[in-house]
Amino acid sequence: MSKVVYEGSVVGLKVVNGRFRASGGDTANPFDYMVYCTCEREGKPTMLGPLGRFTQNAQGMRTAHCPVCNHITVIDKGGQVTAYVPFALLPKH
Repeated sequence: MSKVVYEGSVVGLKVVNGRFRASGGDTANPFDYMVYCTCEREGKPTMLGPLGRFTQNAQGMRTAHCPVCNHITVIDKGGQVTAYVPFALLPKH
């Protein structure tokens, strides 16, 4: 199954008043979450890009197409993967 992984751009340590402090990043930013497909390229899951790259529809759902395996990952408005289907099975309008 595909997955959505938090890889925030400001996660880790940051300097505050000359001292290192832990920084959790911005968990509300969809661009800090990366979408990975189940298929593998060079032994690693295929990265499809940041979650914010995929536009939401009216219900808040996002779809990410994998060019390697030609599958679609459907992600709900909470950032959870709800479906992983072959592109050919989707109804055409």
